[in-house]
Amino acid sequence: MTPAKIPAEGVCAGCTGSQNVYFDNSGQPGSGFDAVSFRMRPMTDQGVSWSDAPMAYYWAFFTYFTHAGNNPFYFGLQPLGQYGKTALFSVFGSGTTSDYEYCFPGADTGAGTSCHIPYDWIVGHDYDFMVTIADNDASGATWEAHVYDVQTSETTLIGRVTVPLSTGIEQGPVAAFDEYFKWQSYRCPTQPFSEILFFTPTYYFKGVPHYGQITSLNLNNNCNAKFYSDHKTYVYIDAGYKENPEADAAQQSADNGGTSAVNASDPSSTNASSSTSTSTSTATTTAKTSTPASSAATSTAK
Repeated sequence: MTPAKIPAEGVCAGCTGSQNVYFDNSGQPGSGFDAVSFRMRPMTDQGVSWSDAPMAYYWAFFTYFTHAGNNPFYFGLQPLGQYGKTALFSVFGSGTTSDYEYCFPGADTGAGTSCHIPYDWIVGHDYDFMVTIADNDASGATWEAHVYDVQTSETTLIGRVTVPLSTGIEQGPVAAFDEYFKWQSYRCPTQPFSEILFFTPTYYFKGVPHYGQITSLNLNNNCNAKFYSDHKTYVYIDAGYKENPEADAAQQSADNGGTSAVNASDPSSTNASSSTSTSTSTATTTAKTSTPASSAATSTAK
C-alpha cells in the first residue's frame, strides 16, 4: 500500500541540521530494549539529474544505546555512497570494535565503528532495518544490524559492532533524517530531487513490541524540503529540485520583463550536518540470509 501524500501541518522551520522526524516511545525496561526495527521506502533512485550535483543523500534512523555513555548509532541507505547504492551502520564513541569484514574504525570524523556494504536496493521496496543483540557479557553487548527486503524476503547483514557497557537500546531521543551530505560543495538550487518514505519505529523487549509515535517534523536548514504525513504512522520527506529552479525563475523574470537576479533559497551555506544530531528481529524473520559479495570496506567515509 502507498500512503497518501497529505501535506503535513505544524512543521518546525527554525531548528538546525538536516530535515528530520522525531519519534517517542514508552515502556523502556531498565536495561533498554533488546531490538529495534525501522522501515523506510526509497522513492527516488540514483537517476540522471538535470544538475551536475551527485545524488548524495543519506536516509537514516538515529538513536542511542543504554548505559554506554555517548554511543549513539545510525543506519540507513545512500544512493551514492561508498559502493554506489550502499547500506550503512555506524556506532559513535570510543571503545567500539568489530571483527566483520565490512566494518572499520571511525564514525564520520570521530571515534567509533562504521560498516558499509554494497546493497542494490530498489525504488518502491520496503526495507526493515533491524538492530539486535548478538552476544552479551559483563563488558557489554555485540550488536548486529540487518536490512530486510520485504518484497523479496531477503535479509542481509550490514555489520556487527561490540559496544562497551551497553545493555540495550534507548527509547529516545529517536530521529529519522534525510541529509544531503555534500551540501558544502553543491549549493541548494543545484541539489537533485530526493523522496524518502519513513515509517514509525518498533522496539522489542523479549519479543514484545513497543510502537513509536511521531512527535515532530522539522524542516531545519532545508533545501526545498516538504513533509507529507498522517502524523501517526508515516512521513514522506521530499527535498531538492526535479528541475533547475534558477532557470525557471530567470524565465519567469524574462516573461515579466524584469531583470532582477534569481532569488533562490540557499540555506546550504549555513547548514550543519545532522548525521550525528530502523518487522521484528532476524530471530523472528523466516527469511533468506545473504552477505555482500564485494571486498571489505576500507574507506572512512560516512
